[in-house]
Amino acid sequence: MEIMGMAMNHQEIFANHIVEQVGAALAKLPQKTRNDIYALSFWVSGGDEWLPSLLVSYNTHQQVKENQNDTLEQGDEAKWNFAYWLQDEAELFCVDLYQNNQELETWLQHSSFAYTEDEFESIFDDDGNDDVEEKSDKFYQAFVATQIAVVQRLFDENVIADVFGQNIPVIIHELEYYDEPFSWTERANPKGLADEFLNYWRNQ
Repeated sequence: MEIMGMAMNHQEIFANHIVEQVGAALAKLPQKTRNDIYALSFWVSGGDEWLPSLLVSYNTHQQVKENQNDTLEQGDEAKWNFAYWLQDEAELFCVDLYQNNQELETWLQHSSFAYTEDEFESIFDDDGNDDVEEKSDKFYQAFVATQIAVVQRLFDENVIADVFGQNIPVIIHELEYYDEPFSWTERANPKGLADEFLNYWRNQ
């Protein structure tokens, strides 16, 4: 993550925006829904669009119960495989190309790996653009690191505990499950909180 100068300021503004918006969205959840939620999802993606994206959502015990007989492997797959989680109806907060991403764009423009949308499209030309592709990769890594910091703040500032009456795991992930995203989740959550999720996937 950038740690100096104006880039850090814009990164902080973006992070603060996510903390505030996610906190506000969680606070609006009905108590009945809160009681049924066992985990939150921070789904991150990048590479296909010029800006990385974030979708924040949740899953419920009721959803697990309804899907547990429809999974391929049974067991806890319905609980920990995002494919079986609530999707659109659980969306809390979205950062993507089709939303107002002023804070995200401003951070990118003032970062050491700044690139434009047109420059990003040049990655897919016949000759490619290795320089912009490297910048895009670095920005995505900084984007993910920011989500880790955001989740840590949600725990440290008791946002999650106040909403749910206790801390529940926040899974930071892509569509595929592999070691690097596991490390994101492990770093973001209080020690041991996400062990059930991590143990499930590491034993597959």
